[in-house]
Amino acid sequence: MSDPDLDIPGYDVLGLIGEGGVGTVYRARQLSLDRLVAIKVLRPEIAKDAEFANKFLHEARAAATFSHPHLVQAIEAGEHNGVWYFVMELVEAGTLHDRITREGKLSELDAIESGLQIAQALDFAWRRARIVHRDIKPANILLTPEGQVKVADLGLAHRHGTTTFKGGLAEGTPQYCSPEQCRAEKEVDARTDLYALGCTLYHAVCGRAPFDNKDPLQVMAMQIHDTPDPPRKLNPQLSGEFETFILKLLAKNPAGRYQTAAEAIEELERIRAIRTGKPRGGPRTGARPPETRASKPSPQRSAAGLLIGVAALIAVIAAVGYKLIQRQQLAPPSPPAASHAGRHSKTNIVLIAPSKARRVIHPTAPPAVPATNIPGAVAPVPVVVPPPEAAAMTNLPAVAPATNEMPVAVPAPDTNTVAAVPPDQPDDRPVLLAQLKQIMTDADTFTQSNKFVEAETLLAQSVTNFAARPVLQKLVEARLDEIKTAHADFDTKQAGAERARQQQLAAAARSIVAPADPLVRTFNFERAQQYVAALATKTTDPGLRPRIQTRADELQLLVELKTRLITIIGKTKLPPRNLALRTGGTLNGQPAAADVDTVSIVLASGRGSITLPWGHFAEQTLYELLQQSVTYQDGRALAAMALYAWETGRAADAKRYYDAARAVLGDANVPAALKRRAVTTPATRP
Repeated sequence: MSDPDLDIPGYDVLGLIGEGGVGTVYRARQLSLDRLVAIKVLRPEIAKDAEFANKFLHEARAAATFSHPHLVQAIEAGEHNGVWYFVMELVEAGTLHDRITREGKLSELDAIESGLQIAQALDFAWRRARIVHRDIKPANILLTPEGQVKVADLGLAHRHGTTTFKGGLAEGTPQYCSPEQCRAEKEVDARTDLYALGCTLYHAVCGRAPFDNKDPLQVMAMQIHDTPDPPRKLNPQLSGEFETFILKLLAKNPAGRYQTAAEAIEELERIRAIRTGKPRGGPRTGARPPETRASKPSPQRSAAGLLIGVAALIAVIAAVGYKLIQRQQLAPPSPPAASHAGRHSKTNIVLIAPSKARRVIHPTAPPAVPATNIPGAVAPVPVVVPPPEAAAMTNLPAVAPATNEMPVAVPAPDTNTVAAVPPDQPDDRPVLLAQLKQIMTDADTFTQSNKFVEAETLLAQSVTNFAARPVLQKLVEARLDEIKTAHADFDTKQAGAERARQQQLAAAARSIVAPADPLVRTFNFERAQQYVAALATKTTDPGLRPRIQTRADELQLLVELKTRLITIIGKTKLPPRNLALRTGGTLNGQPAAADVDTVSIVLASGRGSITLPWGHFAEQTLYELLQQSVTYQDGRALAAMALYAWETGRAADAKRYYDAARAVLGDANVPAALKRRAVTTPATRP
């Protein structure tokens, strides 16, 4: 029997199949091919959003070009007389949700098989067109009579890079939404579908979703912050490997999940092989085919082949022999005898010069010199060319090393500055050089640990100590200048990193509290405050928690402001007026009674009264009612009014109410949350 209220050209609508969050699904017959199909019709309130409807049409038509055994085949999409519809393959054996409801829990192997097929569909959609489904859940997994899985609603998904939310509300079903979806992040990728797959498999083997609550906002908060019960706690029959697989899919950070559906498929196949005892997959693609018996060659062909083989062998032997002779002629002489092995032992030479470039040189033994057959020839002496710094120090006073490591070398002293050591006085230069070397080493150690102040203090004191030795003093001053420059660079980088960190924390806090914003816009301050306060309690991050708590404190101010308005309406009744509605039009009447959820209006026409939710009234009406409830003697109410003015983008009013609150309360008593808002732009959040 057709539905007379639903007219879609080319289709005879036969009856209702079910309803979902996006639309209603009907069973229909496609007249052109005389086959049964399913038609999903978008809900009218969703279809009114032109941006969403156009995007839906584009994506649904793109999905109609896909063909995959585990995707419900899209047929067409369009609009007729204001009705937006999506035609798809009809799968009548029910959904995975129906099966879970019927059986309670699925076996691990059944869940693995379903998971593999879902992952294969997701992998295809992502590789083919970078499509993210965003609503993977048991109710969207259809089953054929043979038990084959087919993922539905791909045509209602979005391509990677498109907006994932409308009006601040996350798309998807909260029980299966990824944390990034719950935070209404603007872009999500294939890993968000893998999180939903984890929720779906968890539900399949545990009998319930990882997080479940009647309040969608609470579920979203749990998805962001809470850890689910281990699956084996709810189903001890599960293997450790499958539990680990599900929990990895449910990682809060996308980087902690499988990065692609292909990775998840590979792991599921491995677990299935362990559980069934069968090897994964079939023969490897491109495997070598089995050999076939060749026909017996003729004697003539065998002889010819033998002659060719002998000739080739002779050629190879000749070539190898030539190479051996050539290598023998060019080979270097054997290494020196063992008695001379220590002649060029490795020595560490540390050079410290006024130049900013400091170099540690590890010279190695010179290469062996080839022997010569010329009579009387003398082998050339190997030369080690020193670096420029060493070349500049050839006139340094000689200091006998105490170890195999040369002491610090310094530039030759100016004879006019440093007098020669008289013969009857001890030579203290080795001691001073050793001290200088130790000072430089200690300064470097401090610098490597970012202890710049300690390094600078040490070198500054050394500058004073070496006052009698200008050459050494200049070396210390040069190193002190280097460290001061490095210190300034480090501080600049640290300041930039801290600014970036604060910006990241602010952005993270805004995304976490974003689900409460629609409640504020509809005058539901109480639920918004409860939601954010719960988030502040659960958040352990010391950078995020105070920011979230600041938002909770702001919302508490708004709760007090609304409570004041409700009290005034109940006691004194505000005067009659035209009250604008969100849906358009006005309601002429007098607010007579109110509670947290609703307000009763006595109609000016004398036809009785009407009770409406606060959210039905236009923002301007609510703002004016709040203004009528505030007196200039109540400083906290003035502060709350300033906050609500900022919330609604009324910067001038916000400044006026804020100044009035400061005049009544004094700066010290102005709520801290309001002070923080006062130094930001009206549109910002904590």
